[in-house]
Amino acid sequence: MPTRQELDAIVPDRPVVLQDIDYHTVWVNSKAMQLLGIDKNTKAPEGGEIVKDPQTGEPTGIFKETAGTQLVLASPQYIKALLSGKAALPVVEQIVAHFNSLGITSVHDMWTELATVYPALLESQKQLPMRIRFGLMAGEDQATLTQLQGYAKQRDQLNQRFIQKEQQWQKGPQFRFGYMKYFVDGTLMSYTAALNEPYADRHHFNIEPITSQPKLNDIVKNANDVGFPVAIHAIGDKSVDMALNAIESSPKHRQLINRIEHIEVTTKTAIPRFAELGVVASMQPDHAIAGNYQESRLGEARMPYSYAWQSLLSSGASMVLGSDWPTAPENPMLQLSDVVFREYNGKTRYSDNALSLDEALYAYTQAPANVAGWGNEIGSISVGKWADFVVLQGALQTPLNKDIKDWKVAQTWFAGEKVYDGKLNSK
Repeated sequence: MPTRQELDAIVPDRPVVLQDIDYHTVWVNSKAMQLLGIDKNTKAPEGGEIVKDPQTGEPTGIFKETAGTQLVLASPQYIKALLSGKAALPVVEQIVAHFNSLGITSVHDMWTELATVYPALLESQKQLPMRIRFGLMAGEDQATLTQLQGYAKQRDQLNQRFIQKEQQWQKGPQFRFGYMKYFVDGTLMSYTAALNEPYADRHHFNIEPITSQPKLNDIVKNANDVGFPVAIHAIGDKSVDMALNAIESSPKHRQLINRIEHIEVTTKTAIPRFAELGVVASMQPDHAIAGNYQESRLGEARMPYSYAWQSLLSSGASMVLGSDWPTAPENPMLQLSDVVFREYNGKTRYSDNALSLDEALYAYTQAPANVAGWGNEIGSISVGKWADFVVLQGALQTPLNKDIKDWKVAQTWFAGEKVYDGKLNSK
């Protein structure tokens, strides 16, 4: 792992905070540690690790899981340094334009400062050609009933203002504060995903989830009680079991659309519980294809339950597909190719868990619209719905050709208005 001294050599006089692409590891320089008051005596919060030099006991500058989120990213010093909502809007506009060029007109935003971008959007005179359902990224301290009651009040006020704005825009639903995101574990790549059995390539090694089952039960119940569905990050099979248990224990779980994010490995007994409990499986195909560590981490015996897309869908579970951008490519055509062909390093593996193109398209369009509560307004080209659609440059063949990942977007339409024109190729 890198160290703070490497950053010090480049930027010695200003605080530097970097996040790994998977958002589970933070790397800082000595100036940032000094500003945050972190030293060898600082203790990591539950579920996190401050990596320390084995010789001196001094922090190396690497903070894993809750140590990074709570000690660094949630600190007043870091939050103060973030762009204000108004200053961030030009960046948001660029991102929306980029997404439109890929045929994307709706997203779920899992990690945004509520006090910045979205209130600024309400004050702005610009209308973005994008539908965004955004959530509260909660730590344990933010998931108490009292705290969540406050967030619920903020949610209701923001959503009412958005509804009023949308009545002026006349483009259908666009922005809603709608759920709570919570982490139960980390990632397989960094050995921070919680498994029922030890890692195959680190014998006898395992890691505990970020929280306990009783605490997670309380957190899900608190969220559901104030009308927040949960989106629980659970990558390892132990964490998936815990997430299902917590949702099942919530008295109001059947009144809301709760979901589990990632589910990179699960178990035979857990798969039917998704349908039984009405829990949505929210999965990201490229994570399965881009990584070359799954088989080494899990071993052959667990691989049939790794990225078990078809097994979950066939069991009756509702499934939505996404990208997890920026940790993975945001291009939907690449994600669709991954879930349909399931190629690892040029070889098809575990193809019985691949999806058909029709299944994948539904999980990428209508199913997420249903989860957002907008299923009667968007998600398909149907009479009475808003005309959000994409025109692709490519030839659909039977059997399906593997070049779909290379198809380009010719046009993107949002509420009947063309918002991207890549020009059709007549060849």
